[in-house]
Amino acid sequence: MTKDPLFKTQIQHVSDWIANLRFEDIPPEVVTLAKLQLLDGIAAICAGARSSAGVQIFKALQHSEAGGPCTVLPGGQKWSLSNAVYFHAAMINALELDTFTFMGHVGQSAVSVSLTMSELLDANGKDFLTAMIAAQEVSGRLSAYLVSGPQQGHMRAFIHRTAAAVATAKLHRFDSETTARSIAIALSMPEFPLYPASFSPATKVICTSSPSVEGIRSAFLAMEGIDSALDIIEHPAGFVAYFSYMTETPIIWEHIGKSWVALSLSFKNFATCAYAQGPVTAALQIRQSPGFDPAHIEQVKIGGAVLSMVLEKFSAPHTGADFTPVNTHFSTRRSVAAALLFGELTGDFYERDNFERNIPAIKALYEKTELFHDWQLTINMMKGVDKGLTGAGKPGVLSSGSTSATLARFKKAFGSRPFFSAADIPHLFRLAAADRNYFLNRLWLAYRAKLPFFNGTKASYRSHEGDLEKMSFAIGGKVTVKMNNGTRLEGYCEIPAGFAGDTRREEVVEAKYFRETTALLGPEKADNLRNLIAQLPGTSVRDLLTIFQEQKTG
Repeated sequence: MTKDPLFKTQIQHVSDWIANLRFEDIPPEVVTLAKLQLLDGIAAICAGARSSAGVQIFKALQHSEAGGPCTVLPGGQKWSLSNAVYFHAAMINALELDTFTFMGHVGQSAVSVSLTMSELLDANGKDFLTAMIAAQEVSGRLSAYLVSGPQQGHMRAFIHRTAAAVATAKLHRFDSETTARSIAIALSMPEFPLYPASFSPATKVICTSSPSVEGIRSAFLAMEGIDSALDIIEHPAGFVAYFSYMTETPIIWEHIGKSWVALSLSFKNFATCAYAQGPVTAALQIRQSPGFDPAHIEQVKIGGAVLSMVLEKFSAPHTGADFTPVNTHFSTRRSVAAALLFGELTGDFYERDNFERNIPAIKALYEKTELFHDWQLTINMMKGVDKGLTGAGKPGVLSSGSTSATLARFKKAFGSRPFFSAADIPHLFRLAAADRNYFLNRLWLAYRAKLPFFNGTKASYRSHEGDLEKMSFAIGGKVTVKMNNGTRLEGYCEIPAGFAGDTRREEVVEAKYFRETTALLGPEKADNLRNLIAQLPGTSVRDLLTIFQEQKTG
């Protein structure tokens, strides 16, 4: 039986949007955020390149490098397209100084591929920004509908295949048909890291690199006529079937162009995962308190949202390992201990050998820390995300039912806490009635669809992205430090600086940019580069990259 010739798969539909997208179609506020994301990505590359893993990866890539047309940041060397993209994607990922959005860490590919490919093609500023934004819009939505699945956070590395294919297709001005084949090829053989490789060893750093390179190759294969399974998303044995626990295939890109993923962009100010940013901010408040001396700490209690608890279990040191930069990034306890001892967690703190020499002190204070789940913080987080969703809580994207199922699997594998259990009931009743009822109603919306008499309305009973400008990533934290003299010092953060919902995003990104780039570029070059980026789309990528002359990278 043949399909209707007018039938289009999900990939074909989104490829129509990609091929037809013009710079003039993009809201000005999205363009502004894209330029901030470029600033942030360059800051992350400069910080990552100074880390132990950054130096090792740079040296490893030199073994296969004979020179090429693409500028490597921050040193200004000229490498092949593949190695330059591989390095940039790894460095953005190296120290958890990347961005995230609804609902994925997509900057590693959206920035690195668009930047490097634009230099290769001498693309103008409009084409560069359009490609970067399109890559993020497509891959961010794909990631959002796979949150309920076995791969979490940066482990959904295959989204970088998608972003890289989209950016390459857009910069080469592919038509819709070739764009569709690019994405379908990219998603045909998705690679992803395993859990033991993702939250403690340095292999986490490179998990975004190969997918970014393979996404480019997928577009080149499509350019030369390689065919592909265009229904790879919705096929009964296809992408969603493998990578999601959802019982029905969602229409992933139904609302693309109606809302913009970029509006939910969140920028991490400190070198730690998103779920530790709030507690680290609270710890830094305490560090500024009169009379604080880390040598006199008796005990540290840390309150976090539910996913902070889960990631604490994920970040156990791998076999034969001690504290590492990676397992410190994903451990709220280790990150808070480091912040109390040494202040802001930046590229300077994680510079080659510096972190390693501080491990004994971090470990000693870590032993005095305790992490507990704070239901108020979890509900605040849910409310913030729900502001950007339509039908929040219903099956679809980020429903309570799918979250509960995913965390139940993690509990079985890692011993982490479930989303909700009978033991939580007393804690819920200590909350304000409005917050308690919000949570219980959200649970009811998810489980209502399972009722046998509710089948008739299931098709329309779905959640999806709404006005993403309203979304807030209120991933907060609280810290209480008890000093040896009995004094208690407290810190609290509701929305980490730079996250969606924080009105100071631009200010935070600019400060982070100068903090991480000045050490390598010097103040004059860092300022010149900042000004050139501000002038986009009036400048080209090649204009920007002239700033990067040979810099010592280690």
